[in-house]
Amino acid sequence: MKLVYSFALRSYYLLLKLIAPFNSRARLFLNARSKDSYKGKYPQGKEVLWIHCASHGEYETAKPIISRYCHAYHIHLTFYSPSGYNFASNNTSDWDSIEYLPIDIASEVSTYIDKVNPTAVIIIQYEFWYNLLMTLNAKSIPVAFYGITFRQDYFLFKPVIAFLAKAVNTCKLMLVKDEVSQTLASQHFDCPVHLAGEVRWLSSLNNIKVPPTKPLTVTTATDIPVITLASAWKEDIKLWKPTLIHYATFCHILIAPHDLSLENLVVFEAILDMRLTRRSANEVITLNSPGITLLDTLGELKYLYKYSALSYIGGGLGSGLHNCIEAAVHLNPILVAGDITLNPEVDSLIAAGLATHVNSSEELDAAIKLHLAANYDLAYRTYIDDQVATCNSVYSALDNFLN
Repeated sequence: MKLVYSFALRSYYLLLKLIAPFNSRARLFLNARSKDSYKGKYPQGKEVLWIHCASHGEYETAKPIISRYCHAYHIHLTFYSPSGYNFASNNTSDWDSIEYLPIDIASEVSTYIDKVNPTAVIIIQYEFWYNLLMTLNAKSIPVAFYGITFRQDYFLFKPVIAFLAKAVNTCKLMLVKDEVSQTLASQHFDCPVHLAGEVRWLSSLNNIKVPPTKPLTVTTATDIPVITLASAWKEDIKLWKPTLIHYATFCHILIAPHDLSLENLVVFEAILDMRLTRRSANEVITLNSPGITLLDTLGELKYLYKYSALSYIGGGLGSGLHNCIEAAVHLNPILVAGDITLNPEVDSLIAAGLATHVNSSEELDAAIKLHLAANYDLAYRTYIDDQVATCNSVYSALDNFLN
């Protein structure tokens, strides 16, 4: 299987080269690695803590770790995805250097590790690269995984992939999100396993304190509830259509599409059979009267949750449920639909009575009425305090790992 892995990896990169002239994503991926991607300063008297993130989402997860250890270590970030690299390279607080992860070929990985010379490596979530892990282990460089969720049928637990599980088992610490993952990890791996909770609570709470790069002008009214549809897909809009048209007569509905392309915005309008007010066409975000606003701008949603009385998080009816924590830290009751099996944070919110899973327009309408009539502030604050306590307990495990 190791030979199959190496062959598949080399074939994948060859395919990227073949399609790059016709595919912008493949071209961006290869061009980024064809030149020196190192940005930042070089270590000067500090040990190097290497933190690897696949993309932007993992970088957001890593921010609390970066903030905690940036004074004691030179923080070196690597990324697999151009989107993550580009975002982080334009947000230079706390990290010291940034670069793309090399292709997982043993000789290239070994050369790269010698260049970085890390004291330790923290890998955020699911970057299980065989040659990287085995080479780090051979060089006696400890590795920790941070923020993992496992389920019984996870691919690492299958016999055919045992070689990769062996590489993962070389890590010195595994920080998992929930008790199910903790039990499974303890059964399959020999390394210490620690319950980390959902680490995005820390980064989302920190994000509240960071003002937007461009000031937002928002008008609101206390008697006009705001309902947010976040990361919405066309399947979500179809579910919401009869409910949305009704509530838009006395609430303000804020729709934030996952796909901001003009073609997708037109699809939303076609489903609803109406023209929608677009945020990009207005300097002021007007939430003080009933109606619908289409949030067709990037990066503003997390600052608008604070005006919302209720949030629906999309994706469960399609590609997978999106992040609900950015809404939850603003004490928004949460509505979700479809598949939530890989979202333990939603399961936890549902168990606490702070989120509701709906399967139809009728259930959606009933859930909206229930949540708009209730006040969850005290229960929500208590719940968040518990989540934060669990997340903060991780730092003692990381401190021991690094020492």
